[in-house]
Amino acid sequence: MSAIPARIKAGYGISEIGVTGMVVFGSFYIFSYMTNTLGIPVGIAGTIFLATKLFDVLTDPLIGYLSDRTNSRLGPRRPWMLAGAFVMGPALAIAFYAPFSTESWGANAVWFSAFLMLSYLGLTMIGVPFGAMTAEMTEDYDERTSITAWRMWIGTIGILFGAAGYAILTGNFGNLSVEGYRMGLITILPLLMIPTLITVFATRNAPVHRTTLVEHGFFDGIKIVWTSKSFLIIAGSYILMISMITVVTSNVNALIEYLLIESQDIQPTLSAILLFPTFLTLPLWVWLGKRMEKRTGLLIGGIMYAIGMACVYFVGVGDTGMLMIILAFMGVAYGAYQIFPWAMLPDVISEAQLKHGGSLAGLFNGWWTTAQKFGIALGPFLAGLVLQSGGFKSSVGGQLVEQSDTAIETLRITISLLPAAVFVLGVLLIMAYPITRSDQNSRTDVT
Repeated sequence: MSAIPARIKAGYGISEIGVTGMVVFGSFYIFSYMTNTLGIPVGIAGTIFLATKLFDVLTDPLIGYLSDRTNSRLGPRRPWMLAGAFVMGPALAIAFYAPFSTESWGANAVWFSAFLMLSYLGLTMIGVPFGAMTAEMTEDYDERTSITAWRMWIGTIGILFGAAGYAILTGNFGNLSVEGYRMGLITILPLLMIPTLITVFATRNAPVHRTTLVEHGFFDGIKIVWTSKSFLIIAGSYILMISMITVVTSNVNALIEYLLIESQDIQPTLSAILLFPTFLTLPLWVWLGKRMEKRTGLLIGGIMYAIGMACVYFVGVGDTGMLMIILAFMGVAYGAYQIFPWAMLPDVISEAQLKHGGSLAGLFNGWWTTAQKFGIALGPFLAGLVLQSGGFKSSVGGQLVEQSDTAIETLRITISLLPAAVFVLGVLLIMAYPITRSDQNSRTDVT
């Protein structure tokens, strides 16, 4: 089977800048904004963050199902992506322009959560069809890893803008203030929207391999997804891993202020130290992926990442240098987490389509992004409950409050040992994943 041209892989991957930028922005700043700026108690903020994601349990699979049945001159996936770009960005901006009140965090929470849900609907309209395209561009086991690597390699730019770039902007416009968050967001909005528009144009000549002999009803499709052992394994593993990563990222501001005793200005530096090793070593993980099974590559990288997480516990007060070394090590491991789960999903789709017929890429990606978003929301929800039980206090308007020794120790455990232990469980679960290179290649030969 011929390789996909590099220009198409690159054009496809550009949308990941906006998608990942939005996901990372949410995992770094949404929970922090609610607790440190809007004054919402940590336990309630975590619950709100989780509740906004439950909306996706319906919308993600539904949009995936509808995109499987879409026929237009732009193809089945690109019309949804185009529309989603113009929903996601404006809704997110309106969410941050909540009528802020220091008197009533409840009013802040209602406005913010409503428009946040609408913004995530736009992200769904982009992300679900976008992910389905990988399975349809090629059926080759290793070529799917290559496409995913291009996507994630380019998407690293989105992570930098979503985390480090936004931190710089909020610092310039008033660190942790309402106006700082708002002006920073308005500045990065084009970086969240424009990449998807570029991908819609750049993939107009991308190959499309679709199975359409059988059309499944929506509920029949759900049954197919949730009776797939391969899907349940990778989705369960991914939920555990991404939820624990979000536990750490959603509390990075607290880590900087209460443990490092540093200004928020250091966050861009810490983000870069994590991400540049990822950017540089993604080709290494692709090379390893061609010489071993995808599950093995994820096991190696995942264990490395969990070790790095656990080591954060031993960072002393003000010991920024040690944290930088740990983050660089984690950055190397992060590449495996980025590539292999997403490269496994197209193989799961091929397995299901061979067994059941029909086009299922959108529906499977819908449930996959639901799992992703649920994991992202589950992390802050659990972290909020743990921190609240340890007496950790929220602040209003970015003004830090004095924390007890118990609260600080709870914070330390919450961002290190606890997520590391759960992350390892997710990595070990992936070893039950049954699809191998020979399995996928034999299916390709049949089709």
